[in-house]
Amino acid sequence: MNALVNYYEKSIEDFDYVPNANESEKIISVIEKLNENDVSPTIEVFQKYYLINVPLEIIREIFKKNFALASENMMQSISDTFARNLLMDALLKHIGINNHWPFLSSTEDYTNTFFHEFKEKCKQFNISKI
Repeated sequence: MNALVNYYEKSIEDFDYVPNANESEKIISVIEKLNENDVSPTIEVFQKYYLINVPLEIIREIFKKNFALASENMMQSISDTFARNLLMDALLKHIGINNHWPFLSSTEDYTNTFFHEFKEKCKQFNISKI
């Protein structure tokens, strides 16, 4: 976890911090070893706010593409509104949906279209509804 902790600490000091190739490899190595217990804050967000179960492998893939989300998980702050919105956007992008999760102010047409596509993509990626 040290590589992920180091990333988190550096990114707090410098908002524009980007790890070099060696640091990225170390972070990815840590992420690949995460188990369900390690990512339980993220699992809880998906279950509590979106009523879905996301496979561990998908969570790892999201974290490999977005170290900041992995850090938010590690710091147990992934349930903050901004972080969980970024998490869902990352999941949607991962499964091939180019729209955002509907808001209360979204039109009925947008919401219906979104959830139809979301349901189909969830089947393809083994994401189950609670």
